[in-house]
Amino acid sequence: MSRSPDGGRSYPRLALALIAAGTFCVVVSAEADALGLDLTPGFGLLQTVGMLVGITLFTAGGFRLLARWRRRGQRITLVGDIGARMALTGLLTCYVAGLADVLGVGTHRGSEFERPFLGPLQLGGFVVGLLVTGTGLLLYWVGIRQERPKGDEPSG
Repeated sequence: MSRSPDGGRSYPRLALALIAAGTFCVVVSAEADALGLDLTPGFGLLQTVGMLVGITLFTAGGFRLLARWRRRGQRITLVGDIGARMALTGLLTCYVAGLADVLGVGTHRGSEFERPFLGPLQLGGFVVGLLVTGTGLLLYWVGIRQERPKGDEPSG
């Protein structure tokens, strides 16, 4: 992975821009009623998709920022690899929970509901997905911060 001509200073800028864009999407989606942008009553599909896009941007910015702390040539440890996979699994959990009704696995489908929306079970899955994503990012950070002492290289 090569650094940019400015010595890698754009790395944190891009990460912070992704985090800011993700935060903006989440806030606009969560506060659509207050901002007058709510097209449907309740927390609808567009707000859910906006929230998911925001969380995805936030997670991508987090990975980008954490990758900046990795030394050139340093390999990611097993803990870091598990953390990356765990964060992406949490993100997938958020998508499945948020779009459960659209995918056909939610509790608010059928003729009595005119449109899909984020109910209490989906919200619980959403929160679990966020917790798993946060834990995965934390493990990824721990994994890239671990450093082997000199002379502890595996022989082979």
